[in-house]
Formats: sequence, C-alpha cells, structure tokens
Amino acid sequence: MWIASSLSILGLFLIYLEFFMPGGLIAILGGLLIVGGATYFSSLDVAIGYKVIYFALTFVSAALTCKLAVWVIRNQKKDQFFLQNSQEGFVAGTFDKALVGQEAEASCDLKPSGHVLIGEMRHQAISEGEYIVKGSKIVISGGQGAYLIVKEKK
Repeated sequence: MWIASSLSILGLFLIYLEFFMPGGLIAILGGLLIVGGATYFSSLDVAIGYKVIYFALTFVSAALTCKLAVWVIRNQKKDQFFLQNSQEGFVAGTFDKALVGQEAEASCDLKPSGHVLIGEMRHQAISEGEYIVKGSKIVISGGQGAYLIVKEKK
C-alpha cells in the first residue's frame, strides 16, 4: 500500500512540476506513475471499498494539484516587460513636420516603403501607393508615426 501511495504522490509532484517546466515528458511520466500506483493498489488484496476510495482520492488529488499549480502561476509576482505607471506624454516616434513639401530622392525602390535622402540624411518613407524606382525625385506630402509619406514628383 505504501508503494502505491508513493508512486501516486511522486506522479502528482511531477504533474505539478510540468506547469513550471513545460515539455510534456514530465507530465507523461507523472501520469504513468499515477496509473502505476493505481494498478499496483488494485492488485493488492484489499476490500473493493478501499480501492474505490483510493481511485477517488487520486483523481481528486490530481485535479487539486493542477488547480494549485495554475493558482501559483497566476499569483506569482513577475517582472513586467511594460511600464506599470502612467505613460502620459509618451510619443513612440514622429516625423519632422518641417519636411512636408520638400523634395528628396529615393535611396532605394519604394515598394511601397523604403528610405529617402533629404540632403545627407536618410529617412524612412512610404509611398502613397505607387512603386517608386530608386533615384526618382519625390515630394514629401505628410507623415505617419516615424514615416514620411511621399509621392513621385511629376
């Protein structure tokens, strides 16, 4: 009886560990240990009532082990990747509004995005929909985020 209980408890522990070290192999091994413990217990010469109680307790213990692991995962304090405080005033990226209306040159093919040269500075740009060949003269018509919106000069 102690062997069956030990196998089942070790299986429950491995299933609990699976929640923190995913991969599946630990859970499969834990499940096999639980089944092995139940099989061993069923082969013992005990009353059928004890076998039913053992199986019920094992099933309930497996469910509670999974619930406990999920509860621990949800309630553990994690270092968050994003800022928890207010992000008021934060701007991800903007284009220089003084560039609107200026002429530039496509430093690569814009299909529809790429880079343009304004003087010696490279800027990210998006064409207004048409394909623009490298070296073409373009006009900056606006911007969106950090990108300039351009169109080919006709």
